[in-house]
Amino acid sequence: EINKALKKPNLIGRAKERVEIGVQWRPPPKGWVKLNTEGSFLGNSGRAGGEFLCASLQERKQGC
Repeated sequence: EINKALKKPNLIGRAKERVEIGVQWRPPPKGWVKLNTEGSFLGNSGRAGGEFLCASLQERKQGC
């Protein structure tokens, strides 16, 4: 579904069609750990933030 959205032509000056994509988090396979990250910044202010979450099939830990 994501690949379909990315292949749409970029039409300058025209409204883009809204594409909704269902997202669901899935735990990693047994024996694996999943690392999810997120970050943002505020223009040229020098302010930024981020966080991460480690998760296995059995548990989740923030900032592991």
